[in-house]
Amino acid sequence: MKYLFFDIECSNCFDGTGKICEFGYVLTDEDLCAIDHGIFLVNPDSDFEQYVRWKIIKYKVDDYLNAPKYPEVYNSHISHLLKLEDTVLVGHGVKNDVKFLYDEAKRYSLPLPNITVVDAAVIWQRYHNDKNARNLKKLVNELGIGNPKTMHNSEYDAQMTVEYTKVLCEKSGMTFRNLMDRHFPVEDRKAILKYPSEIGANNSNKKALKNVKLQNKKGHSALRRLIKNIGAVGTRSDALKGKKITLSDNYTSDHFNEFLNLIGLIKAAGGEYELYAERCDVFCNYDKLDENGNKIPDKKLDFVKSAVLNGKHIEQISLNSLLDLLGITYHLLEEMPELDVEELLMSETSK
Repeated sequence: MKYLFFDIECSNCFDGTGKICEFGYVLTDEDLCAIDHGIFLVNPDSDFEQYVRWKIIKYKVDDYLNAPKYPEVYNSHISHLLKLEDTVLVGHGVKNDVKFLYDEAKRYSLPLPNITVVDAAVIWQRYHNDKNARNLKKLVNELGIGNPKTMHNSEYDAQMTVEYTKVLCEKSGMTFRNLMDRHFPVEDRKAILKYPSEIGANNSNKKALKNVKLQNKKGHSALRRLIKNIGAVGTRSDALKGKKITLSDNYTSDHFNEFLNLIGLIKAAGGEYELYAERCDVFCNYDKLDENGNKIPDKKLDFVKSAVLNGKHIEQISLNSLLDLLGITYHLLEEMPELDVEELLMSETSK
């Protein structure tokens, strides 16, 4: 048996769909000795989200834009790796990477071969009886096996997954095959492959989100109900006690589920969400670029500036600063459960 440790980076996940810009891998034998490794840069044929430009990618944007598009990279390289006989795909928090493969297969009408996938993060978690899966960067730092500053290079992330898997094998005295069979059995492997299709099948929630957005264009009634009914999420704190927070439309328009979860996190931190930017105490800026690399104007920011000129004190912070205050990372926010919009709207009508 061989193992294909892999990792994927995307330029954005707008509309819940990942656009791959990197595919990195390390192919090992059964003893986790490297046979082959590499990284493929991909032209995502889509915008690079500002956060990705700043914090994720390790190459220049032009390096990606000058690379082949996904169908060419897939047909010449990735599909061959996925079709290797007697090979299990391994990743850290791999359900997102599997979803990205499905997203691109759907976007470009590409066949996706039968694959077997296991999540090394879950295996580590279950072996140690941890409540939650570990963040790769923190795990690498704690074990002293790599350089956390190099994370998010997809080949390096794949290599770090190999390295901590070796640590686990040595610590447990078990082969990776035995650890995999014990802590990530067949039913879990099947569940990972169902994940992308279940996301696509969740049409009711997508329709509800669409309805909320449509209603929000006519008025704020539906959005007000959601904001009112979303409960506090996460650890309680006074980080935003008594403050009204407003997020840039440049972020909320493309990250609706994250936006709803942020409302819960803001409430847990003692704050409240304010729809009208001119009434807020803290405005969260978010730069969004058009296809030419120019900043897209933020209408809410105009209201903030007008309010400030009229004597209102409004603090402006970045999304990163807000996440730091809330004690959560960008990627953990993305991985938070999708809220049931229909249920939240129904709960308002029942009160």
